Amino acid sequence: MLNTLDTVIAFAVIMTVLSLLITLVVQMVSAALSLRGKNLANALALTFQTIDPSIGKYAHSLAAQILSDPIFSDSFWQQKTRSLDENAQKFIAAQRKLRDAKRRRPDDPNRADAIIKATAEVNTTKAAVTMPNVTPNREKPWGFWAVPWGGSMKIATAIRPGEIYRVLQEMREMTPEEAQLLNIPPELVEKARGLVAALHQLDLPAIESRVKLKDIAAAAKMFAPEQQKAVLDALGSFGATVERATTQAYDRFQRWFGSAQDRAEQWFQTHVRIVTIVGAILVSVFLQLDSVEIYDKLRHEPKLVEALVKAAPGTIEQGAAVQGQLDADARKRAFADLKASIDSTGFELLPGGWFARWPTEKLWWFNHLFGLALSAGLLTLGAPFWFNLLKNLTNLRPAVASLVEKRPTSAPALPASPSSPPSPS
Repeated sequence: MLNTLDTVIAFAVIMTVLSLLITLVVQMVSAALSLRGKNLANALALTFQTIDPSIGKYAHSLAAQILSDPIFSDSFWQQKTRSLDENAQKFIAAQRKLRDAKRRRPDDPNRADAIIKATAEVNTTKAAVTMPNVTPNREKPWGFWAVPWGGSMKIATAIRPGEIYRVLQEMREMTPEEAQLLNIPPELVEKARGLVAALHQLDLPAIESRVKLKDIAAAAKMFAPEQQKAVLDALGSFGATVERATTQAYDRFQRWFGSAQDRAEQWFQTHVRIVTIVGAILVSVFLQLDSVEIYDKLRHEPKLVEALVKAAPGTIEQGAAVQGQLDADARKRAFADLKASIDSTGFELLPGGWFARWPTEKLWWFNHLFGLALSAGLLTLGAPFWFNLLKNLTNLRPAVASLVEKRPTSAPALPASPSSPPSPS
């Protein structure tokens, strides 16, 4: 029984190492194609379109602009500066003075003079500024195979709803010229204003909740003052009704973006699953991994099984690290460590040649192809499955070994029957 368990553990070690190697490859492909950032950008654009349907294709441009902002982007390729020359800074400051002057109360006696002075300062500073050409952002959803150098390498892979809301508020206060100087497509300023205005509009749940509150207030007046609180406390949904009725713009945006983040994570996991399946098939074919042949080999080579069982704790430790988010250098080191650990056991991970593991008789080729398909199917279960299975089997082994040691090696001899003839001497 213990030998069978050791064989299964050895097989699980091999599959775990292979699954972890595939996981590292999937992480590399995911980072190269910016899958997490693309799905986040698509989800954010969908949030904008849900809040303000009139934004149309500019939702994707606005999402790309926010996620590629230097303060949010975690990409190596994004420029890490906002530096503007002195003339541009003076022009932006003059425009903001003019904006503040126009916002003064109409009955303010200094309003007209402030507008005149600010306008003159804007015209003076504008003459010294060279307006740059701004390249429009991508205005369509990101696809799985969209080229990374098309902008997806610069977008963030995570962002908080408060950060998005703050950027929208800042953008709606900009003038087209200020946006252009900050390398923002000027049309996005107007789109940001429309989006924030749509957030301040009451949605249907808030309207319905306010109607319910009016009905509740009218019904509560039928009771004595000391009984009104008891009536309101008896309403189980009263708190939720008040929350929906008094929800502000940021809270509404936070709810929408929370749903979008969930969808982005689901889309990302689907893409990762696709890459994992393709990787499992390619690895099985390239390495000629025949699960039936591997298991049969383990059954007949106890020394190999013993070495693999000893390597199980190290594999579990490496697996816990690999399943986290690693940078490029850490992935390379983990890849080399996993390959070295499996090579140290004596298991040949790489075949000696393309046909080295193919049967010499063509009649057995079908069995080999079946073994390759089985390996691909087992590897598609993913590294978490094999990691947890190996960990459970490793924890189970001491208990099984203890039972085997306590089991008697032979049964006690039965007493001779009285009627049986005496044994010959």
